[in-house]
Amino acid sequence: MKRVIAILIAAIMVFVLAACGGTGGTPAADSSDGSGAATTSAPANTDDGSNNADSTEIKGEPIVIPGKLYQLNLEDGEEPIITAVALDGNQLGGASSTGEINGKDPADEGIRFVFNLDEWIYIKVEAGKESGLAAYIVPHQNDTATYIDSFIANLSDDVTTVNLEKPAADDEEGIWGSTYVFNETNKPGYYDLVITHNLKPVAVVMLKLVPSESGMSDDEVIKLMADEIAAAQSK
Repeated sequence: MKRVIAILIAAIMVFVLAACGGTGGTPAADSSDGSGAATTSAPANTDDGSNNADSTEIKGEPIVIPGKLYQLNLEDGEEPIITAVALDGNQLGGASSTGEINGKDPADEGIRFVFNLDEWIYIKVEAGKESGLAAYIVPHQNDTATYIDSFIANLSDDVTTVNLEKPAADDEEGIWGSTYVFNETNKPGYYDLVITHNLKPVAVVMLKLVPSESGMSDDEVIKLMADEIAAAQSK
């Protein structure tokens, strides 16, 4: 009887060992992420960004050429609000309208951009809107992408600004607004004249402000603007 029981026990152990051995070999790939929940491999990312919310983000353009009108936050198919700008001053360029410095017609390039600090800047525009427009003069930014909707809201109160209002039909000067950059709180250098509509930046022109009462002649101003444009285009 004991012999029979021993044989049965031995047979059971053989079957148990055989069952354990059947689970060997190459293990299946681990489908767990370690948290105990089963996971599957993520599909390859074939999205080109057209379905992302960020795909409508406005891409920037380097602001490198002074006196050129750059459009801001303009989406595909959208008409620009500001199509041309002219800037005059009351110090450099003399009081007469020569057409080389002051007295130019509004354009999208070749805009006067050299001014003394403390010099009045008279702004003329061709605009698709008649209200809600303003101009700000801020330190130069390298890329149009800087001028997002919240840029103006984050400016300090002492930034140079002026509301732009359409002049009367019989106003031959056609000035929408005027302002100047205060010499005592600002330094000579590059600045941006940013035009906004309802606080949204829509256009920008790069300026160069020289020391107050620089005494530059008309020829010197014209040469400086030509040299600045040539240097920017060669970059």
